[in-house]
Amino acid sequence: MLNRREFTLFLGKLALAAVATSTFLDSCTSPAPNAAKTPTGKKVTLDLTDSRYSGLATVGASINIPDPNNSTRPMIVRRESLTAVVALSSQCTFDGCQLPFLSNDAMTCPCCGSQYDKNGTVIKGPATTNLTVYSATLNGSTITIDA
Repeated sequence: MLNRREFTLFLGKLALAAVATSTFLDSCTSPAPNAAKTPTGKKVTLDLTDSRYSGLATVGASINIPDPNNSTRPMIVRRESLTAVVALSSQCTFDGCQLPFLSNDAMTCPCCGSQYDKNGTVIKGPATTNLTVYSATLNGSTITIDA
């Protein structure tokens, strides 16, 4: 038979175990910070004459930028051709880590190893959700992104 002190300690340990288990399960089932984000409808404008974005004047170049409308939505902007650009989220949809620049037509998450192709499609897990792709247009030396 437990005395009052032993019973109180037992209840405390039981409550602590319940909280720890709940926290662990929530972290395993919560979506990644970037999972299926929807564009906000705000525009991001990049001026290629600005030194921060001038690298995009070269076809094949890409840069990571913070979304000026929402700092939790970093993105990669890539110059596809003389007339086209692509903008996509640069956060892994599995764990939210920042993805590096495109290398060998793929981006590999430094945290979990997930890989995405140049269009943001998952080519190797554990991620199962593609990166968000934003509508982007190039007009002269101005890139406009619907973020």
